[in-house]
Amino acid sequence: MASTDFARRVAGREFDARNEIARQDLATAMAEIFTPRTKGRRQVIETKRVYRGVTVRITGPELNSTDLGVLLALEVLAARDVSDVAPCADREGLLPVGSQSENNAGAYSSLSIRTTIASVAELLGRSGRDGSAGRMIRESLRYLMMVVVEGERGADWGANHLIAAAINRGGVLTVSLNYRATRAVIGTGQWAAIDMVRFRNASQIERVLMHRLAAHCTGGAPLPVSIDRLVEVCWTRSTKTVTEMDVRRTRIRDALPHALPACVMANVGANGIVSFRRITKNTQGRADK
Repeated sequence: MASTDFARRVAGREFDARNEIARQDLATAMAEIFTPRTKGRRQVIETKRVYRGVTVRITGPELNSTDLGVLLALEVLAARDVSDVAPCADREGLLPVGSQSENNAGAYSSLSIRTTIASVAELLGRSGRDGSAGRMIRESLRYLMMVVVEGERGADWGANHLIAAAINRGGVLTVSLNYRATRAVIGTGQWAAIDMVRFRNASQIERVLMHRLAAHCTGGAPLPVSIDRLVEVCWTRSTKTVTEMDVRRTRIRDALPHALPACVMANVGANGIVSFRRITKNTQGRADK
C-alpha cells in the first residue's frame, strides 16, 4: 500500500510539473500578506492560523503579485526536480516527527533546487535574457527571504524562512524551500494548485485573487464568502475612503471570472455574497446548453 501511495504521489507531482501547476502550501496561500502591487516602504505583517492542531504564524513584508509569481515559479521548478524523493514520514504541520518528547525541526533538511534566473523568468512569461526581469526576480527573492514561518504544537516549536537563495555570477540560482513548502511540493502536505499558464497571463489583482481562491476552494465544498472579505484578503492595506472601497469591490467582481479554479463556478448575489459550486459532468452539460 505504501509503495502504491508513493507511486501515486510521484505521478501526480510529475503531472503538475509538466503542466506548470504550482503547489502552494495551504497555510502560505491563506496568509494575508499578498497584495496586487507595493509602493514605497513595505509594511510588516503577521498572520496566525491553526491547521490540524498546529499554530502557524507567518511574519514578513507585504508581498506583491510579482513576488508571488517568483515563489510559485520556484515551486514548479522544484516539482520537476524531485521525482525520486521518498515521502516524508511526519505529522501534518510544520514540525517533523521525532520521538514524542523530541523537537527535531532544526535537523530537518528542506528541499533544495539548483536552477537559473532565466528559468524563473520564462515561467513568469519574461525572456531569460531580459536583464530587467533578472533584477525584478532578485528583488522578489530578497523579500521572500524575509518571511519567517513558525509552527507550534504544544511544547514543540520550530521556525524557518520561507526560502533561502543564492545566485552566482553565471546566473545559477540555488534555492531551499522551507519545511511546509517542501511537503506541499512532494505531496505529503496540504497544498493549493495554481496554474502558472493562467497566472502569468492574469492582471495583478487577478493573480492575487487566483492564489487566494485556489486555497479557498481546496478540499470540500467551498464556503460562501463576501466581496468585502475578498477585498480585505487581496489588499494588505485598508481603504481610506468609500470611493476607494467601491473601486476595489468592482475590481474583485471583474477579476472573479478570470481567477476561479478551473473546476469551480461562482455566483455573486445581490447582497455581495459569492457562492461557489464545483463543476461536474452534469453541471458542465447544463452550462453548455
